[in-house]
Amino acid sequence: MPRRYESRNFQSILFDFDGVLGDTMEDHFRAWRSALAFVGIILKREAFFPLEGMSVYDTVEHFCKLFNIPASRADEILNKKIEHYLKHHSFVFFPFVEEFIDSLRLKNISFALVTAGMRNRLNATVPLDFLAKFPVIITGERGVRMKPCPDPYLAAAQELGVDPRESIVVENAPLGVQAAKAAGCFCIALETSVSKEYLTQADETYPSFLDMQKSLAIQNLTISTICLQKK
Repeated sequence: MPRRYESRNFQSILFDFDGVLGDTMEDHFRAWRSALAFVGIILKREAFFPLEGMSVYDTVEHFCKLFNIPASRADEILNKKIEHYLKHHSFVFFPFVEEFIDSLRLKNISFALVTAGMRNRLNATVPLDFLAKFPVIITGERGVRMKPCPDPYLAAAQELGVDPRESIVVENAPLGVQAAKAAGCFCIALETSVSKEYLTQADETYPSFLDMQKSLAIQNLTISTICLQKK
């Protein structure tokens, strides 16, 4: 159920990818666990899932510091993680994702993809015809300040030509929620990776992407955008 609803004239919706549109987090966990096993570390779930939203570079740096792994082995660990994911991933969308994205396109509602994932990984693992539906895609390339910084969501709003304060962000991770709120966006969090206790900064929290359809903010987005188009 929603924690808070703020009446705004929403004009766009910005989606995180892993854990929001793609049911990928278990595959990422297994890939990191396999990579860290090469240096003698047993990765536990609670040490990984709250980190979702970090770039892969920040994640491997975090693990090196956390587990006292020499920084010189960071590239080796990251390469093994990427190799494992590409070889063993079993990509699927969450229920109703494709239909929802198609409905946004039909209604001419602005939307974007904002992810810490690398563009080459998305291209290799996600159907390209699905990615082509997004007019704006922001990814986690090296050198860009990523979540919890607001930069990715601010960049997406700027490219769409919308006010971040009139944008809905759909996230599933604490760092992503922090980034969305720092950007001034209204944030809906999904409990697909961590429980709602980790997502208290979000404006609304729902168990799943399908449950999110109950959101008054989502309904307001549709209504306000249609009204704007008629002016």
